[in-house]
Amino acid sequence: MRYLAQQILTYEGGANPASLASNTLHFNGVKKLSPYFVALLGAFSFRLILERALAAASEEVPWLSQISINDDDMLQGFDGPGVPIVAETVLAGWTVLLACLLELLITFTGETMTLRMLRDVWPQVSKNDLNLPPRRSP
Repeated sequence: MRYLAQQILTYEGGANPASLASNTLHFNGVKKLSPYFVALLGAFSFRLILERALAAASEEVPWLSQISINDDDMLQGFDGPGVPIVAETVLAGWTVLLACLLELLITFTGETMTLRMLRDVWPQVSKNDLNLPPRRSP
């Protein structure tokens, strides 16, 4: 999932980590995915999944624990103490958060549905980007 998250973040900000870090008040990956998954899961369920992804990512990237989600499913809290301003550090945090979110979305909506919605937002995404292990036959 991290590879896919990195690919999506590259699509969003190009190869320059500073362009992503400068836009920290709203995480474009979440902003663009939100309408698709809200339509499928409902606003409350999507928010719960986003909150769970943020909690899981915070275990690995501690500064993410200072981030919160506002009523518009936008991430906020980047101006608090302990929040890094180094572009590469912010990009690494975004990558972990997006990877956690994608894992949860695949769990709840399935690989095919998630990939379809990702491709609606980012046509460059392919099934190979998911890098999932092969399925076992029953």
